[in-house]
Amino acid sequence: MNQEKRRIFLIQELLKKNSLYLDIPRWEYNQKELLKSLLFTCQNTRVSWYFLWIQNMYLKKEQKGKKEIDLSMLKGNGCDLFIFKGDIALLKCDSIVCGYNPDIISKAGIQLRYQFEKNKINTGQVKICSGYNLKSRYCMRTKGPEVKKEVKQKHKDELTMCYKNALKLADRKSLKSIAFYMTSESEIPNDIACAIACRTVKEYKESTKSPIKVIFCIERDMEEILYTAYMNG
Repeated sequence: MNQEKRRIFLIQELLKKNSLYLDIPRWEYNQKELLKSLLFTCQNTRVSWYFLWIQNMYLKKEQKGKKEIDLSMLKGNGCDLFIFKGDIALLKCDSIVCGYNPDIISKAGIQLRYQFEKNKINTGQVKICSGYNLKSRYCMRTKGPEVKKEVKQKHKDELTMCYKNALKLADRKSLKSIAFYMTSESEIPNDIACAIACRTVKEYKESTKSPIKVIFCIERDMEEILYTAYMNG
C-alpha cells in the first residue's frame, strides 16, 4: 500500500465512522486537507488497531526524508531561549505546548485528538500526554483566554498561567526542553502575547533557576521580529 492508498483508506474510514458522505478529491493536496480536517473535526475518534497502524505508517512516511530539527540548529539568545519557524512535526524536543490545534493533531494522529477530548481543561490549566507521531516525546495541551472585545488584565493573567503551569509541569517531569506553539492561535494580539510569553518564561527561569530550554514556535515574520526583541530585551 503506497501513500495515496493509505491516505484514501484513512479518509474512507473516517467518513464511514462518522456517517459522512463526501466525494474524495482527486488531487493530493486536496486529499491531505480533507484528511487533516477529518482528523480534527470527526466526532467518533474510536478507531481500530488497523486504522492506527495505517495512520502511523502514513504519518511516518510523510516525515521520511525531511530533516529533524534540534536545539543546535535554532536561533537563540544565549540564555536557553530559542525561536523555531517550520514544520512542528520535525521539531525534536521533550514536549510541545499548544491549544486545540489542527496542525498538531493532524501530524500527531487521531490518538492525540482522543487524549485532548478525554482530558478536559479549564483556562490556564495544562495536561500532558504522548507526542505520538511528532518528534517531541510529549504534547501538553493548554487553554488560553477567550477575548471577546478588548484585552483585559484578566486575559493577560490567564495567558501567563498557561506558560507558568506548562513550565512547572515540565520541571516536575524533569523535561529538558519545551516548545510553545501558542502565539498564532492566541486571541490576544501578537505584540502583547509575545511580551507575556517572554516575560513569564524569563521570570520563571530566574526565580526557579530552572535549566529548561524554551523554544517559541512561530509562523509569521512579524512574530520572529517581536520574539527576537523581547528575548533580548
